[in-house]
Amino acid sequence: MTIYQIVLFLHVAGMLGLVVALGIEWVLLHYAARATNSDEAQASIRPTVILPPLAILSSVLLLASGVYLAIHIRAGEQAWVRVSMIGLVFLAALGIFTGARMRALRRARNIAEIRTLTNDTRLQTPIRIRFSVLLGIVFVMVARTDLAMSLSIIGATIAIGLAWSLPTWKARGQATGSA
Repeated sequence: MTIYQIVLFLHVAGMLGLVVALGIEWVLLHYAARATNSDEAQASIRPTVILPPLAILSSVLLLASGVYLAIHIRAGEQAWVRVSMIGLVFLAALGIFTGARMRALRRARNIAEIRTLTNDTRLQTPIRIRFSVLLGIVFVMVARTDLAMSLSIIGATIAIGLAWSLPTWKARGQATGSA
């Protein structure tokens, strides 16, 4: 077994960690939004406290191993490497934005407040964009696309995430009576 193989494994493990963190966050929010009382909702929200450390560790692992792999295969100047790294930084920024909403949700005590926060477009939209962009990054890395195609793919995945979020925007508009 070579160092390259170990680092490649760590790279894949980092990506899986991000997917797991996002998936758990999404599922727990789904259950919290459909809870019938605040105790049930709190039980769904409580485990989300482990997600930021998992996402941060996975991101660091992904970036560090990605840098090593890019240097090892001499791909550091390739567009797909640079766009993927920028995409990961974008995911981290959205994660920081979402983190503030998640902390507010963990502090919420009554069911009405919990439902309002779990259905908030400022929480739902970044989750969908992060999932979409994460898949776009995987595609860019596997296909090793040129700059124009890499940027197009990431742009398209952002658009997919936004389109995927439209139902939450419409639901919010109907709930506030502005639609």
